[in-house]
Amino acid sequence: MSAETSQGLAVWIVGSERDIEKIEPGIGIHESWGIPVEVRVGSAHKTPEHVLEIVREYNPRTEPTVFIAAVGGSPALGGQVDFATRFPIISLVLEKEHTAEMLLAAAVCPSGAGPAVAIKPETAAILSAKMLAMSNPDLGEIVDQYQQRLRNEVIMADAKVRHNFSPAQRALKEHG
Repeated sequence: MSAETSQGLAVWIVGSERDIEKIEPGIGIHESWGIPVEVRVGSAHKTPEHVLEIVREYNPRTEPTVFIAAVGGSPALGGQVDFATRFPIISLVLEKEHTAEMLLAAAVCPSGAGPAVAIKPETAAILSAKMLAMSNPDLGEIVDQYQQRLRNEVIMADAKVRHNFSPAQRALKEHG
């Protein structure tokens, strides 16, 4: 069984080559969890036919696949990809200057479109991993372990802070 078959595939489509650096944290998560990644470049406005050709390359796949449409200037890419495939889409808004407007534009799609929306590559990577884990229990276990580690970090921080700010510790510091 190939890695693609066992873990699925995450296809990151960026609007321009400049956006690749911005998505690297998400790609790192995918790679560390064993999820195969492909990165493509296509613009919904400048090269709409090229974007459709990219999506058509993946449509015959029978293995789980998730598209992440990472955009800076306009969130149109996610909607375009969504209408061209049956696979799940995550619109990743990279633009930080007008984040609220971009999120709203990415979330408000025509009837029949249903991309998820994220503003951090790490969030898009985790969400896509959860989507792929629906057909892969091993990947689901990786996601569960990751989230458990994060929960444990918060609980340990709480215990440390609680101890450091307990009345007994405060009294020791005052009289120390």
